[in-house]
Amino acid sequence: MPAYIDIKTGTGPIDNAGYQVAAYQQADKENPAGTIVYDDFLHKYTLDGNPIPGVTTVINEFFPFPVEFISEELLFNSSAYGSAVHLATSLDDQGTLDESSLDPLLHGPVEGWRKFKVDMKVKILQNEKIVFSRRRWYAGRLDRVIEWSTKKITRAVINLSDAGYKIIPLEKPADINVFNACTTLYNEKIRRGVL
Repeated sequence: MPAYIDIKTGTGPIDNAGYQVAAYQQADKENPAGTIVYDDFLHKYTLDGNPIPGVTTVINEFFPFPVEFISEELLFNSSAYGSAVHLATSLDDQGTLDESSLDPLLHGPVEGWRKFKVDMKVKILQNEKIVFSRRRWYAGRLDRVIEWSTKKITRAVINLSDAGYKIIPLEKPADINVFNACTTLYNEKIRRGVL
């Protein structure tokens, strides 16, 4: 049975990760027709020119990340670092990572990801896959779909640190129900012109 994985870095909160990964899993199983266009710079999804809310956008509307005590610079740097880790691990999975050009700050998380893959006997099935739910009208980028030695866990965060990792299971059955309620309310707000 495949496992749906979200890659995180640092010590920040993962409270909403369960909703996020459950949403990706649901959309991946739906697999509707249509080509989603993703603008990496704006972090926006569209289908035939129509905007589609992203998973994190929907979640943050109802469960906002507490940023009032974080400087814009730190928030920007943390986001850029997380994106760089995602790119580096993705390239590593594809066998195209040029380690000579890798920022020294990324060596630890990449080594942690490699250690995780060896320790857990990971087989990558999907890498940074864009998923879309036509029925619920949302899209997102699923970090990884894997097969691994831990058959009991089907959704998890892999929190990478300097040459290490921590597996955080996300197995609350209600997570998808909470997310689906959020998408219903979010799309109703769009319909009413509130968003």
